[in-house]
Amino acid sequence: MKLALNCARVAGTEILDRAAAKGLARVLDLPGPAARCWAAAAAFAKADASARVVARVGYFAAQDGRIAHSLAADRVAAEVERCAELLGRPLDAALLHGPEEVPRDERRRVVEAAAAAVRATGGARAVGVSSRDAGAVEHDWWDAALDGPLRLPTTPADAAALRASQAALAARGVELLGCAPLRNLATGGVFASPAAGAADLAGYVPASQRALAHFEAPAGADADVVEGCAWVRQLVGDLNASLAQFDSFERWEHEIATQLVPLLHAKFEALDEASADVLQGYFEAYGRAVRANADLAARDAAARCAAAAAPLRDGERLEAWALRDALARPLARVSVGVRSVEDVDGLARALEAREAPAPPEATEPPELAPPEATCASAQRALEAGGARYLDCRSEMEFVAEDVVEGSVNIPFPHNGDREPVSPADFLEDVELEFRRGEEIYVGCRSGNRSASAVAVLRAAGFARAVNVTGGIHAWRAAGLPLVPYAG
Repeated sequence: MKLALNCARVAGTEILDRAAAKGLARVLDLPGPAARCWAAAAAFAKADASARVVARVGYFAAQDGRIAHSLAADRVAAEVERCAELLGRPLDAALLHGPEEVPRDERRRVVEAAAAAVRATGGARAVGVSSRDAGAVEHDWWDAALDGPLRLPTTPADAAALRASQAALAARGVELLGCAPLRNLATGGVFASPAAGAADLAGYVPASQRALAHFEAPAGADADVVEGCAWVRQLVGDLNASLAQFDSFERWEHEIATQLVPLLHAKFEALDEASADVLQGYFEAYGRAVRANADLAARDAAARCAAAAAPLRDGERLEAWALRDALARPLARVSVGVRSVEDVDGLARALEAREAPAPPEATEPPELAPPEATCASAQRALEAGGARYLDCRSEMEFVAEDVVEGSVNIPFPHNGDREPVSPADFLEDVELEFRRGEEIYVGCRSGNRSASAVAVLRAAGFARAVNVTGGIHAWRAAGLPLVPYAG
């Protein structure tokens, strides 16, 4: 099987045991010996001598605690010796990591010296290279100094020229180890997306509505309660406006851990149980919506991967598609990262699905508008008839500035600084003005608020809602017609 497990985030042998049970742990792709994953990986490899172990050397923990890079011969030789000591046998391959960080005029000398030092230790059976930049790797290194794999990021978004370069290397006999198959699509993890799609985007709408209703200050409440409720409602409104800006669940996790939780602790000494439950429910629903939004954005990006070896099938999980693309290329191995037994199970499902026949194409595919359009495209659609423009700026902005002729103003996600608009209220107003089958071009001042509005609309069944990129600013800069607000 053309597969390796990137074990950089493996914390225990349970994950590797599950992978072995599914026949997925034949090759382990490891970082340097200072990484925490080595204890579990070494224990597993000692118990299964047939497992092939590849390690990347060249990074180390500096005295100030930061990670530093060096391909100095003595340093990488010491790393390889440490790997062999932990493993109880030589590495199958030591990969000199990050040659692109060495000045180009010194690169060949440094790589050759490091490879010679590694061989002198006897700690690795082969020496190769791991690089983030294919252009930094010289093909004739394998003639002079190297005999191990070349590890490179390999994604469906790779251009045709990069694919041709990899094919040329493979034809010369260089063993290619592709990694990070979804890196260019910003999904925040290879096996992270649950593929729930629009259901999770729509699911956060009632959670947002509950949060806004719960934190409506009751009549007669004291000033502290009124101020605290207003603060939470503003927080919810700001998050609703920012949904489209979170391109991965990991980014949301970082935001909630480093920003939101400290803010809440600083603002409130304690929350009653009901309020804490409502906020937790909202944050969980919002996180699911972030996952779904990132998945939709990745699918839009996937549709533009013209050079992909295996086109994305309708409804196919991104993980399965990325693996089909990578496995169709001249790669000796494809390295995928796992962090949990659930990731291992997802990987196994993706591998099983890669051989499934493509579903038959619909004879009459639905006529859906793309999720984004330029101002010029929107103007042409409006002039042709049948399309309408929804302006989600605040009422004050809409009245004070020029507007697209015939546009309907429905503010979202706020109507001024202190008046958040919930997704539920927004949808209620939209349903009074628009039909679900209409082609709706949605704009704001710069395109950020309208992106959030389109995410909510599409999740609610307005499948032809389109975000106008750049908003009114771009519309005006392009010299397209605008008219004064007429009341």
